[in-house]
Amino acid sequence: MIRRTSAAADTAAVLPALVSDSTVQPALYLFDAYNVGWNLNDKKRTAELLGEELVALWRDHKFDAIGLSEIFEIEYKDDKIKNHVRMTRQHIRDVLLGMLQQESCCQWRARLDAHHIYIYKESLNCVKEDYVSLEVQNQPWRRIQYFVFLPVGCDLPLHVYHCHCPSSGKKKQGLTDRRFLPHARKAIVKTICNH
Repeated sequence: MIRRTSAAADTAAVLPALVSDSTVQPALYLFDAYNVGWNLNDKKRTAELLGEELVALWRDHKFDAIGLSEIFEIEYKDDKIKNHVRMTRQHIRDVLLGMLQQESCCQWRARLDAHHIYIYKESLNCVKEDYVSLEVQNQPWRRIQYFVFLPVGCDLPLHVYHCHCPSSGKKKQGLTDRRFLPHARKAIVKTICNH
Protein backbone atom coordinates (compact mmCIF):
# COMPACT_ATOMS: atom_id res chain seq x y z
CA MET A 1 0.00 0.00 0.00
CA ILE A 2 1.31 3.43 -0.85
CA ARG A 3 0.60 6.10 1.72
CA ARG A 4 0.52 9.71 0.70
CA THR A 5 2.68 11.54 3.20
CA SER A 6 1.11 14.51 4.93
CA ALA A 7 3.99 16.74 3.85
CA ALA A 8 3.58 15.54 0.29
CA ALA A 9 -0.11 16.37 0.40
CA ASP A 10 0.84 19.98 1.06
CA THR A 11 3.82 20.20 -1.26
CA ALA A 12 2.78 18.01 -4.17
CA ALA A 13 1.66 20.63 -6.57
CA VAL A 14 0.50 21.43 -10.01
CA LEU A 15 3.39 23.57 -11.14
CA PRO A 16 2.97 26.00 -14.02
CA ALA A 17 5.88 26.15 -16.41
CA LEU A 18 6.62 29.47 -18.07
CA VAL A 19 6.38 29.07 -21.82
CA SER A 20 8.04 31.32 -24.35
CA ASP A 21 5.00 31.86 -26.59
CA SER A 22 2.71 34.39 -24.88
CA THR A 23 -0.32 33.16 -26.83
CA VAL A 24 0.00 29.68 -25.33
CA GLN A 25 -1.43 28.89 -21.91
CA PRO A 26 1.16 27.84 -19.33
CA ALA A 27 1.74 24.11 -19.20
CA LEU A 28 0.73 22.46 -15.93
CA TYR A 29 2.62 19.56 -14.39
CA LEU A 30 1.63 17.42 -11.44
CA PHE A 31 4.48 16.27 -9.18
CA ASP A 32 3.67 14.00 -6.26
CA ALA A 33 5.39 12.04 -3.49
CA TYR A 34 4.42 8.80 -1.76
CA ASN A 35 5.85 6.91 1.17
CA VAL A 36 5.75 3.19 0.42
CA GLY A 37 6.95 1.97 3.84
CA TRP A 38 8.09 -1.42 2.50
CA ASN A 39 10.22 -3.54 4.85
CA LEU A 40 12.65 -6.07 3.33
CA ASN A 41 11.11 -8.87 5.42
CA ASP A 42 7.59 -8.21 4.07
CA LYS A 43 6.61 -11.34 2.12
CA LYS A 44 3.13 -10.10 1.13
CA ARG A 45 4.27 -7.35 -1.23
CA THR A 46 5.64 -7.79 -4.71
CA ALA A 47 6.85 -5.43 -7.40
CA GLU A 48 3.77 -6.32 -9.43
CA LEU A 49 1.37 -5.42 -6.59
CA LEU A 50 3.15 -2.11 -6.09
CA GLY A 51 2.98 -1.56 -9.86
CA GLU A 52 -0.79 -2.17 -9.87
CA GLU A 53 -1.23 0.35 -7.09
CA LEU A 54 0.97 2.91 -8.86
CA VAL A 55 -0.98 2.46 -12.09
CA ALA A 56 -4.25 2.98 -10.17
CA LEU A 57 -2.82 6.18 -8.71
CA TRP A 58 -1.78 7.34 -12.18
CA ARG A 59 -5.31 6.67 -13.50
CA ASP A 60 -6.78 8.75 -10.66
CA HIS A 61 -4.28 11.63 -10.65
CA LYS A 62 -2.42 11.63 -14.02
CA PHE A 63 0.82 12.71 -12.35
CA ASP A 64 3.79 13.69 -14.51
CA ALA A 65 6.32 12.64 -11.89
CA ILE A 66 6.19 10.80 -8.59
CA GLY A 67 8.75 10.21 -5.88
CA LEU A 68 8.56 6.94 -3.94
CA SER A 69 10.41 6.49 -0.67
CA GLU A 70 10.98 3.84 1.95
CA ILE A 71 11.54 0.98 -0.43
CA PHE A 72 13.25 -1.03 2.28
CA GLU A 73 15.61 0.50 4.82
CA ILE A 74 18.00 3.30 3.95
CA GLU A 75 21.17 1.39 4.82
CA TYR A 76 22.40 -2.15 5.45
CA LYS A 77 25.72 -3.19 6.96
CA ASP A 78 26.00 -6.72 5.52
CA ASP A 79 27.38 -6.71 1.93
CA LYS A 80 25.36 -9.79 0.90
CA ILE A 81 22.12 -8.13 2.03
CA LYS A 82 23.15 -4.82 0.39
CA ASN A 83 23.61 -6.59 -2.95
CA HIS A 84 20.28 -8.42 -2.62
CA VAL A 85 18.48 -5.16 -1.74
CA ARG A 86 20.12 -3.31 -4.67
CA MET A 87 19.05 -5.99 -7.16
CA THR A 88 15.53 -6.17 -5.71
CA ARG A 89 15.12 -2.37 -5.93
CA GLN A 90 16.30 -2.43 -9.55
CA HIS A 91 13.73 -5.13 -10.31
CA ILE A 92 11.00 -3.08 -8.62
CA ARG A 93 12.00 0.02 -10.63
CA ASP A 94 11.91 -1.94 -13.90
CA VAL A 95 8.50 -3.46 -13.15
CA LEU A 96 7.03 -0.06 -12.20
CA LEU A 97 8.35 1.57 -15.38
CA GLY A 98 7.04 -1.24 -17.56
CA MET A 99 3.57 -1.18 -16.03
CA LEU A 100 3.29 2.63 -16.21
CA GLN A 101 4.44 2.69 -19.84
CA GLN A 102 1.96 -0.01 -20.79
CA GLU A 103 -0.94 1.74 -19.04
CA SER A 104 -0.24 5.33 -20.02
CA CYS A 105 1.33 4.94 -23.47
CA CYS A 106 3.95 7.47 -22.25
CA GLN A 107 7.67 7.00 -22.01
CA TRP A 108 8.80 7.05 -18.38
CA ARG A 109 12.26 7.32 -16.82
CA ALA A 110 13.38 6.63 -13.27
CA ARG A 111 16.27 7.30 -10.96
CA LEU A 112 16.98 4.92 -8.10
CA ASP A 113 19.04 6.11 -5.11
CA ALA A 114 19.16 4.27 -1.77
CA HIS A 115 15.50 3.84 -0.81
CA HIS A 116 14.22 6.55 -3.19
CA ILE A 117 12.81 6.01 -6.67
CA TYR A 118 11.82 9.04 -8.71
CA ILE A 119 9.70 8.29 -11.78
CA TYR A 120 8.97 10.96 -14.37
CA LYS A 121 7.67 11.32 -17.91
CA GLU A 122 10.39 11.57 -20.51
CA SER A 123 8.54 14.57 -21.97
CA LEU A 124 9.57 16.61 -18.89
CA ASN A 125 13.05 16.66 -20.47
CA CYS A 126 15.33 16.01 -17.51
CA VAL A 127 18.51 17.98 -18.13
CA LYS A 128 20.21 17.24 -14.79
CA GLU A 129 19.89 14.73 -11.98
CA ASP A 130 21.98 14.11 -8.90
CA TYR A 131 21.95 12.56 -5.43
CA VAL A 132 23.13 15.29 -3.06
CA SER A 133 24.37 15.08 0.51
CA LEU A 134 22.23 17.00 2.98
CA GLU A 135 25.36 17.79 5.04
CA VAL A 136 23.99 16.51 8.35
CA GLN A 137 26.84 15.90 10.78
CA ASN A 138 27.18 12.20 11.73
CA GLN A 139 24.37 11.21 9.31
CA PRO A 140 26.03 10.83 5.89
CA TRP A 141 23.17 8.66 4.66
CA ARG A 142 20.84 11.69 4.61
CA ARG A 143 20.78 12.54 0.91
CA ILE A 144 18.31 14.06 -1.53
CA GLN A 145 17.45 13.40 -5.16
CA TYR A 146 17.75 16.52 -7.29
CA PHE A 147 16.32 17.02 -10.79
CA VAL A 148 16.18 19.85 -13.28
CA PHE A 149 13.45 19.57 -15.90
CA LEU A 150 13.16 21.80 -18.95
CA PRO A 151 10.07 20.83 -20.94
CA VAL A 152 10.03 21.92 -24.56
CA GLY A 153 8.90 25.54 -24.88
CA CYS A 154 9.54 26.46 -21.23
CA ASP A 155 11.61 29.54 -20.49
CA LEU A 156 12.70 28.49 -17.01
CA PRO A 157 13.69 25.07 -15.66
CA LEU A 158 11.76 23.28 -12.94
CA HIS A 159 13.99 22.28 -9.99
CA VAL A 160 12.71 19.32 -7.98
CA TYR A 161 14.10 17.94 -4.73
CA HIS A 162 12.89 14.56 -3.49
CA CYS A 163 13.80 12.91 -0.23
CA HIS A 164 12.46 11.16 2.79
CA CYS A 165 14.24 11.82 6.06
CA PRO A 166 13.74 8.73 8.21
CA SER A 167 13.78 9.32 11.91
CA SER A 168 13.24 6.95 14.73
CA GLY A 169 11.76 8.64 17.75
CA LYS A 170 14.37 7.31 20.16
CA LYS A 171 18.08 6.60 20.13
CA LYS A 172 18.45 2.83 20.15
CA GLN A 173 21.30 1.35 22.18
CA GLY A 174 24.19 0.27 19.95
CA LEU A 175 22.61 1.50 16.70
CA THR A 176 23.14 4.58 14.56
CA ASP A 177 21.36 7.63 15.98
CA ARG A 178 18.65 8.24 13.38
CA ARG A 179 16.72 10.92 15.26
CA PHE A 180 15.76 13.96 13.18
CA LEU A 181 17.00 16.53 15.67
CA PRO A 182 16.88 20.33 15.21
CA HIS A 183 20.52 20.46 14.01
CA ALA A 184 19.65 18.00 11.23
CA ARG A 185 16.57 19.97 10.17
CA LYS A 186 18.60 23.20 10.03
CA ALA A 187 21.41 21.56 8.07
CA ILE A 188 18.94 20.18 5.51
CA VAL A 189 17.18 23.51 4.94
CA LYS A 190 20.52 25.32 4.69
CA THR A 191 21.93 22.75 2.24
CA ILE A 192 18.89 22.89 -0.04
CA CYS A 193 18.85 26.71 -0.01
CA ASN A 194 22.57 26.84 -0.79
CA HIS A 195 22.22 24.24 -3.52
